[in-house]
Amino acid sequence: MVIAFVDGDHGGELILKELLSSDAKVDYIARAPTGREVEELTSKEISKALANAVSVSQYLKRLEAEKPKPPAAEPTQVQEQRQETELIRIPNEILEEIRKLPGTLEGILYNAEWKPVDRLQVRDIVSKLESIQDNSLSYILFDGVVTQRLVELASSKNVKMIIGARIGGLSQKPKEVEILTFSDIIS
Repeated sequence: MVIAFVDGDHGGELILKELLSSDAKVDYIARAPTGREVEELTSKEISKALANAVSVSQYLKRLEAEKPKPPAAEPTQVQEQRQETELIRIPNEILEEIRKLPGTLEGILYNAEWKPVDRLQVRDIVSKLESIQDNSLSYILFDGVVTQRLVELASSKNVKMIIGARIGGLSQKPKEVEILTFSDIIS
């Protein structure tokens, strides 16, 4: 019986993938706790990890269940979850803007027709949203992290979609605001 005992980090995942793709005969897989290396474990933790070893087939099933579904080749349409489902089409010129934005620390605010309302630094987006009295904004595209504060403020201003570089730890996602990352749209 062969047990592959690997670190509980990304390096351990890579080693497992390499082992499983090679001709190595592995019966069971044991992993250190998440974020820990095997070398750091106490004898009690090692015993526990080995006792929790799973068969290779169970491990592969778990990986398949956790694997995110790949995005469509050119996802230019996003379904917004409202009471009546509405399809939001992202124009090609906006896709070009998304490709240009990474690294600029800029944001672009759009109206309902995807016409630019303002181009500004990421740090100024929240204050700009706070100052807007009417519901003239529908879309926010920016090279930054989508935060809970931004999402709540955008929701109160009836913004339909936020597209950011990445999403921070959001405790609540309002149904009326679609939240996406650059990688969700362009691949």
